[in-house]
Amino acid sequence: MKNENVKDIKLKKKIMSTLVIIILIAGMFIPVASSTIEKTEENEQTNTYPEDSLDENDDLIELSINEKFIIRFIEIFENIKNNPLIKKIISIFSKDIPEINDSSSKINQNEKKDFVLDENEGSSLDNIDHNDNFPFFTLDLSDPWWHVDWEFRKQINISHTQVDANLVNFPVLITISSDDNLSDTGQCQVDGDDIAFTDVGGNQLSHEIELFNSGTGELLAWVKVPSLSGSVNTSLYLYYGNPSAVSQEDVNGVWDSDFTLVQHLNETSGTHFDSTSYGNDGTLGGGTYINVSQTAVGMIDGADSFNGTDGHVDCGTSSDLEPGTGDFTFEAWVKRASITNGYNAIVAKRHSNSAGFIWWLTDTNGLRFFSVAGNLQYGSIADTNWHHIAVTLDRDGYGVVYKDGVSVGSLDISGNTGSVSSPRLFSFGQQTQSASAFNQPFNGTIDEVRVSKTPRDSSWIKTEYNNHQYPGLFHNKGPEEVQLGVPIVSLPIPVNYATDVSILLTQLTFNLSHKDGTSMDYSVETSPSIGSGSDTGVGNGTKTVSVSGLSNSTVYTWFVNVTDGTHDVNITYTFTTEDIPDPWWNPSWEYRKPISIDHTKVDENLTDFPILIKLPSDTDLANDLKCQNNGNDIAFADNEGNKLNHEIELFNGATGELIAWVKIPELNSIEDEILYLYYGNLTVSSQQNPTNVWDTNYTLIQHLNETSGTQYDSTVNDNDGSPQNGVNQSGIGLIDGCDTFDFDDDYVDCGYDSGLEPGTGDFTIEVWVKIIAFGTWHSILSKRTGSDTGYAFWIENEDQFRFYSNPGPITINMQAGSIADSNWHYAVVTLDRDGNAVMYVDGSVVSTLDISTTNAITSTQLFAFGAQYTTSVQQPINGSLDEVRLSQTVRNISWIKACYNNQNDPSNFHTIEPEEPLPAFPIVSNPSPANSVIDVSLSLSQLNFTLSHKAASTMDYWIETSPSIGSGSDTGVGNGTYGVSVSGLAYDTVYSWFVNVTDGIYDINMTYTFTTEQAPIPWWDNEWAYRRQINVDHTLVDGDLTGFPVLVSF
Repeated sequence: MKNENVKDIKLKKKIMSTLVIIILIAGMFIPVASSTIEKTEENEQTNTYPEDSLDENDDLIELSINEKFIIRFIEIFENIKNNPLIKKIISIFSKDIPEINDSSSKINQNEKKDFVLDENEGSSLDNIDHNDNFPFFTLDLSDPWWHVDWEFRKQINISHTQVDANLVNFPVLITISSDDNLSDTGQCQVDGDDIAFTDVGGNQLSHEIELFNSGTGELLAWVKVPSLSGSVNTSLYLYYGNPSAVSQEDVNGVWDSDFTLVQHLNETSGTHFDSTSYGNDGTLGGGTYINVSQTAVGMIDGADSFNGTDGHVDCGTSSDLEPGTGDFTFEAWVKRASITNGYNAIVAKRHSNSAGFIWWLTDTNGLRFFSVAGNLQYGSIADTNWHHIAVTLDRDGYGVVYKDGVSVGSLDISGNTGSVSSPRLFSFGQQTQSASAFNQPFNGTIDEVRVSKTPRDSSWIKTEYNNHQYPGLFHNKGPEEVQLGVPIVSLPIPVNYATDVSILLTQLTFNLSHKDGTSMDYSVETSPSIGSGSDTGVGNGTKTVSVSGLSNSTVYTWFVNVTDGTHDVNITYTFTTEDIPDPWWNPSWEYRKPISIDHTKVDENLTDFPILIKLPSDTDLANDLKCQNNGNDIAFADNEGNKLNHEIELFNGATGELIAWVKIPELNSIEDEILYLYYGNLTVSSQQNPTNVWDTNYTLIQHLNETSGTQYDSTVNDNDGSPQNGVNQSGIGLIDGCDTFDFDDDYVDCGYDSGLEPGTGDFTIEVWVKIIAFGTWHSILSKRTGSDTGYAFWIENEDQFRFYSNPGPITINMQAGSIADSNWHYAVVTLDRDGNAVMYVDGSVVSTLDISTTNAITSTQLFAFGAQYTTSVQQPINGSLDEVRLSQTVRNISWIKACYNNQNDPSNFHTIEPEEPLPAFPIVSNPSPANSVIDVSLSLSQLNFTLSHKAASTMDYWIETSPSIGSGSDTGVGNGTYGVSVSGLAYDTVYSWFVNVTDGIYDINMTYTFTTEQAPIPWWDNEWAYRRQINVDHTLVDGDLTGFPVLVSF
């Protein structure tokens, strides 16, 4: 295709260069390239000059596009990783207006045009080929200006050829080696606070600046791109030029919620900060000599270098830094200092061969990732170059090792169900198996360490490698654009892509501005139609359009069309309205707060899980006009309006501090669980139901929050504790209060109940332990006689847990690690009588032992904690205990890990949202039969429910049932109780009934279920007038038995 619009090239002086750009003529994007630009004299004589003969001051080219526009360039070749880029555009100006000064180095937005140089014709611009595939940038007037307060912008084009597939929320590294405009303090703030990024639609993007040098304009920034295309180029804008702007960075927002650690290692001293919301910062650690340099030159910016003798970066012990039973990705850039024998640990979190993981270079230079999930030894590094390495674990599929963006090996790990976990710290540069055992130091440099709790796919890994390794090929930068002389639409309300917008929204708002002060005409349309508006001859300012009749869960699009008579600007925004609100549990409660439970902290769905809800303070709960001072009106319900059982361990009416346990019928591991904290009924009695929080397998729950006297068991078993010999009951526990023991003769006596020992059944022990000083033996808890029968849970060897029982005997010890750090530790032992005894510390497995042949574990002695009591006090502890629990079942690893995550860090386990007042929409409550009730009589003749509306609006309702047993409806009703007649119920059947209500604005749809009674067991013989049902507990029967004689005793 020949470009007829471009007429000629006039060269002021000699030039030899490569130029790649795009033209936009008649609405067409045409990518082309020119490999040689030649000197053209007036007599058409051409001469070619070698590149090294060029003087920067001489490199000036003037292009004439048709008869109106002239474009000038200077220094048009810059080699960044072999990527040809234009460095500076001097000016674009109209022949009809005075020439712009050459030193302006700006493109005036309302005058620029796009152009090409053709690679085949030299000085001519013919034979343009649409299919030439070269890096390019686009100059496009149609992209809206993001914000009127920002004076300048530059377009960033990302080449789709470097993106392996369409990717969502990808953190792109933007690398600019230098920039005269960004280094101009008259244009950009010296600290880069006014630097911002947007998409082409004018939507601001989250970014993090790793490096900005105001002296040179060098910039390294990470930008979260919501949609990165693998088939067409993706364009962004870099904005600057607002001297009064505060920092535009959103560091945490760049990294999706699956990233649990991102360390750029650009800090030259002190803490290495984690860029994610998890706060897994790193500090230097090691033995006597910490040989880590934080001033190394990295692959991207700074890095840490390790000399192969001693030293590592300690990122803490958080379970977010290990796979557990879930998916995982680890990534880093590594560069060996030399090729020597010996193992080089890149990253590790383990304390034994069977607990945790390590990724290292072996003594034969192989890359090896080792854990119970699989031994992945693929690829090697036998040079001193930078390499990007990654390992991904998909627990339903494969473990994959990548080197430089390419898979070098994989292993099916779908059958490996063990937990990859360890209480040890996550470190890189060296393995740290204990507080003093450091080994396998790395010899070389490490940069850009990342951990994710998801298996990043091959396209993600490949694109990361391309982006980091070849930033000049991955993206390029266009010329500076100046905000000048066009209408600017900004500050939309609702903001673009807003969600959860109220259906009561009454107007759309936006700002119109024009730098020249030119008057404008605008029109606004919506789809689906909820309103429209227009005006003419308006000036700068805020404009509004009235809307009404919005529906729930609907995506609305609104179009703002503006013209100043010369330039037409068309902007499109979208927003999504709120979902149908979760039903209000009871209209007698005025307020509620949503509580969101992070599903990523839960490894699998758990049934009847007691979650800890902890608020350090809350001004709403502390307000006596909103919440009773004793917390009696505090209640919890799920997002379907079903009340949940709860127990309050602490409520401070003065501060609003709350510590409560809530029984969650189904704790979800796939998506966040939503429940509600209700309050605001100032006359109601206590809503607690403590014993029902704890499932029937619990035989003892002691929170140890009593500061004196009896310590009460929260279960139905009443295994209360009696402190003996001066136990300090006023200690500060991990959760609330705790008991502190002085290494003398104090202990807590909980009685002799057989539910406090395993017997022949399964068993779980849980306790939080904090030891202040160590001796040889410390008995945490026990039920054991002097003849050695029963069991005990100890600390031995000064710093390790040990469980012992007889008969058996069962002896299970921590295999490695230490608790000698004066911190709280969550210690658990489970006994599966058909399998293993397992010990956990801080949610991770530390030891296992086969106990399938063990006999009954019983004792006639009392159950005590704080010391062992046989005929006297023995082996007392010097420290504190909190939250002592016993269960006659095996709690699985997912349950234990969720307990640890919840109790150790409740603020990261759940999020408590702002207060919601009783809404002015229909509320359905008090269903009868109650939701999910069973054994409903077949004589049921009516379904009842209560309707209420805070605004006293009239409502319409209709009721349906399935299977059909009746239906009904009514219109224009007020607050009150309503019902529908039913008949024809069958035995042992699940019925659903649907209550649909509208007030003309809000539509509320509630679903309830009930199950009818089972058909009666046939009467054996009519000669007998009475009978009594006898139930046999299946948990006491070891297998299906035939003809077994059962002893019945009354």
